[in-house]
Amino acid sequence: MRDEPHLILTERNLRETARLYLGGTAADDPMASPIFGKFRGLPPLYVQASGKDLLRDDSVRLRDAYAKQNPGLKPEIFPDMLHSFQFFAGNVPEAEAASMKAAALLELEYTSRRSQ
Repeated sequence: MRDEPHLILTERNLRETARLYLGGTAADDPMASPIFGKFRGLPPLYVQASGKDLLRDDSVRLRDAYAKQNPGLKPEIFPDMLHSFQFFAGNVPEAEAASMKAAALLELEYTSRRSQ
């Protein structure tokens, strides 16, 4: 993990937030982290991650856990983006592209399920 001063999400505040979030629950409890859960029967999962995000590796771990039960998931990594970069859709081309891709995949999934 990196702890760069210009990043909003730093290792130090991530650890403190995790401690508060868990509140004594084990970090590997599926209710605390979906990485440790069961994915059978879920719809396709699409994960976007930013390359400069401390949580990027969690996206890859989520992919690996999901793929054991449902093949085909690949997280899309946006190398030069920061955490939650999609909030800048309309102002940052990569954020716009990421948001449009997610919307298109949701529409495709919804349309295919309605036609069944």
